[in-house]
Amino acid sequence: MMFSRFPSLRKYSGWFRGPLLVSLLFLLGLSASPVAAADLILSGSDVMIIENVTHIQTGNIIVRDSARLTIRNTTLIMNISYHEEFDIIVEGGATLEIIDSTVTTALPNEIQRIIMRGPSRLVFQGSNLTAGMAYLSFGAEGGGLFSGTATLTNSRLQNISLLFASESPCTVNVSDSFCNSLTLRFNNNFQGEFSHLKPGLFSSWSYRDNGYNISFENVEIYSLTAACDGPSQILMRNCEFHQFAPTQPSASIRMTAVDSRIRQIPLHGLVNIKASFQGLKNGHYDEWRLSDHAAVTSGELPVIELRNTDVLDWWGVAVFGGSEISIDDSTLEFRVYGNGSYAKLSNSLIKYRFMLYGATNSIVEFENAVVENIDVYVPPVTAAIRGTMTFAAGAQVTGWYGPATIKRTFPVQGDVADAGLTLYNGQGAVVWSGRTDRQGKAAFDVDFTDDNHREDWNLAVINNGQTVNKTINLLIATPIVLAGTYTVADVVMILRILSGISPSLPPSGLADIDGDGRIGLPEAVFILQKTADIH
Repeated sequence: MMFSRFPSLRKYSGWFRGPLLVSLLFLLGLSASPVAAADLILSGSDVMIIENVTHIQTGNIIVRDSARLTIRNTTLIMNISYHEEFDIIVEGGATLEIIDSTVTTALPNEIQRIIMRGPSRLVFQGSNLTAGMAYLSFGAEGGGLFSGTATLTNSRLQNISLLFASESPCTVNVSDSFCNSLTLRFNNNFQGEFSHLKPGLFSSWSYRDNGYNISFENVEIYSLTAACDGPSQILMRNCEFHQFAPTQPSASIRMTAVDSRIRQIPLHGLVNIKASFQGLKNGHYDEWRLSDHAAVTSGELPVIELRNTDVLDWWGVAVFGGSEISIDDSTLEFRVYGNGSYAKLSNSLIKYRFMLYGATNSIVEFENAVVENIDVYVPPVTAAIRGTMTFAAGAQVTGWYGPATIKRTFPVQGDVADAGLTLYNGQGAVVWSGRTDRQGKAAFDVDFTDDNHREDWNLAVINNGQTVNKTINLLIATPIVLAGTYTVADVVMILRILSGISPSLPPSGLADIDGDGRIGLPEAVFILQKTADIH
């Protein structure tokens, strides 16, 4: 195949008005360069064919009004530099035809949305969306419901996301295809009951109610998701879902699963809400209600009920701007979106990833938490991480899309008072210095950025003329513990001082363990426990 180059639409849109269909490749005399950074917009009665080429699109593709775009025998590469940078949008009465083609992204394992809105039309035949992570959204991404028709045949599909809403029936027919995931979304006061939705071969499945005409014939589906995006009531019986997800903090969302198996339950879209959660864990639930595990001081939460249902993997919590969320004793994936949120996670395991998704001016505090991975997604990100946390074996920064800055506070504690601390960056320059206080405590901040988030820094600890070096990076446990070297002789010295036998000074550098302003019996007990390895 060739690489195609398209000029701005304003330069050629007039060539394609009316019924005349001509190969764009033939008309333009295409060169072997990527497309310029510009949106491709078809409107009115524009008609365009992209045929027999590899086309790199750096910008959105928008087809509206009664325009038509045909992509035939082509590899379309959406040249994104971060998650969901560009979209393919078909709206109004427009038509998109993708025939014997592949749609993918320049970044591996990244999502590309094809969004269908209004009375638009889609023909998808003999094509592949699984080379990347392109997915089809029928009215499920905002900006307008889908009320048109879609025919998909003999294709490989990454995801079909289909919105059910009370006033927007549509027709979607899929046949002789593979679909990695099917997402059923609900909004606009839709009420419905579904049963026996499970991964596998859909030899013949249909939903014909409320004006909808949905059918799957000879379609292999790897996983299914149910998601409520707004006011809706759904009941799922004897189903198996990858995710069972309310995406808004609204009491008008009611989701009930009976006799079912669910891998993950993400509580998404928690914006402008103050709430606390506890005990969000996997397991079998005979009778379980979210209201029994949450307390709300401002805002609302969806209604979730599980009856004779298993949660196999984990929960999820996604905090958005303006929210204050606390989570205790839970196993979950955790995400932060938007501006100005605060979250505290205590005694919990952060499974899969702790994600910062376009999070700005946000604070996340940990207390006795374990984190599996960190993912910095969709710039810009400016966030602060505080508190005590450890990282699972093999933890890594699974993604970092800049510009991003994470300010992480590193608390220092231990039994070494008045120790000198000097922090060196990855290039060996001094960036901070200080001392532990009488209780052996200190703290310093590191701004991790696009340039240094994978670097190892060095904290030099100087005590009694000896220097100990500690590695500092984004994925080390906190607090940083400093330990002095003390013996039973030091205990004897403290006891002699307490009894008035000796006026000597206490052991050099020993921290005031209990914070009472003096070295005494608690410190002696601490040394005995330490020398005997009792904790």
